[in-house]
Order: sequence, then structure tokens, then C-alpha cells
Amino acid sequence: MKLAPHLFGAVVVTTVLVWTVMRTLTEFSQHKELRRPAVLLLWLVTLQLSLGFISWMMRISYASAPQPMFPVVWSTVAHVVNGALVLATCLVLAIQTQRHVAVHPLTVLTPAKVAGA
Repeated sequence: MKLAPHLFGAVVVTTVLVWTVMRTLTEFSQHKELRRPAVLLLWLVTLQLSLGFISWMMRISYASAPQPMFPVVWSTVAHVVNGALVLATCLVLAIQTQRHVAVHPLTVLTPAKVAGA
């Protein structure tokens, strides 16, 4: 995979996740069910960026190796596993948000309401 598209995706995902975490922590900080996954998500995103950088540096360091070396494999696997944890934490945050944040229901207009009856 080329590096530029991966970096572009990382910037977009990081921006959206940091915005989500900041919004959750500022508006719903009293709900521990939302605060915990939001804080965990922030830590995991930071770890993900660090692991991505380490993985990239390992690939550069061992570029001339005849086979993938252990540090390259380890850093890449850690980056992928942490990405899965980020995804799972996003899912938990979404489910907890649906459970604990009240949504104002839309008023359904029936023909009787439209006609003024």
C-alpha cells in the first residue's frame, strides 16, 4: 500500500475521532458510560498513530532484508490489532450513546394534523 493514501485516511479518521471525543467529553462528561470509551478512544488513537510511525520506521530500517524481520512484523501486527481495538471502541461508544443520550423524536404529521382537524 502506498503511504500517501494511508496518511490521508489517517488524518481524516484522526480528525473525526478527536472531534467525537472532544464533543463527548464536553457535552456528556457526567455520563461515565460515555466518558470511559471516549477517553479510551483518545488513548487508542494516540497509540495507533505511534504504532503507525514505528511500523513505517521499521520498514525503512529493514528495507534491504531478504525477508520480513521480526520488528517489522511485530510493529505491523500491533498497528493492525490496535486499529481493530479503535473500531471496537467506536462501536461501544456508539451503542452507549444510543442507550444514554435522549433523542428528541420527530413529530409525525398525520393527514388529520395537516388538515388542522
